[in-house]
Amino acid sequence: MARPAVAEINLENIRGNFRLAASMSSHGKTVAVVKADAYGHGLVEVAESLSQDTEVFAVASIEEAMVLRASGIRHPVLLMEGFFEDSELDVIVKEGFWTVIHNEQQLGTLAQSRLPKPIPVWLKVDTGMHRLGFNPKEAAQAYATLKALKQVQSVVVMTHLANADHELSDRVSVEAQLSKLPITLTSREIELSIANSAALLDHPSTRKHWQRPVANTWCCHLAPTGASRRPARKKWSMP
Repeated sequence: MARPAVAEINLENIRGNFRLAASMSSHGKTVAVVKADAYGHGLVEVAESLSQDTEVFAVASIEEAMVLRASGIRHPVLLMEGFFEDSELDVIVKEGFWTVIHNEQQLGTLAQSRLPKPIPVWLKVDTGMHRLGFNPKEAAQAYATLKALKQVQSVVVMTHLANADHELSDRVSVEAQLSKLPITLTSREIELSIANSAALLDHPSTRKHWQRPVANTWCCHLAPTGASRRPARKKWSMP
């Protein structure tokens, strides 16, 4: 027999925590990452509560992005896994989505497409996570290719830090990971997105043009010294 359980989601606390995260980088912009049903907090409900506090939402898949559109959310939505089929590019254009490009197949598909208008893209570089992203040795060429495409409106360079809250060794330090970014992709005219939650809190050098906080927005196991963050969720079992 399943045990009845209740989770109480405090949207006001989530909004306050997001504002706290955004305040950590006064000169950059903060993306509201709401993938995986906003990490179990309710995709639509959380997005609606943050709609006045963010310019862009981020989700994993185009299916999640369409749920936001169906709910009335009109913000740009970044697809963090990009697209998987040619036909999804038509949806991306129609709905005003942004897409990550993280492999040669996606790059080639975009280059061969006939889009009615160019789209914003984010180029993902693998600096140690080894999950998605171009090898650093290939990233500069991928960036140059994207910049030359008529299908591309703008390019942001991003990475996902494999380790940002534990100094396990010099090999996986934030500095070591950042050093893997090609120097040509760190010039001042290129927009960067590096900081995830832990990096945003503890590593000011990662606070660039776009921040992507998650943990300190939803569940808040991390918080800057002296900051007042509030729990987003309470859980209990029914007797």
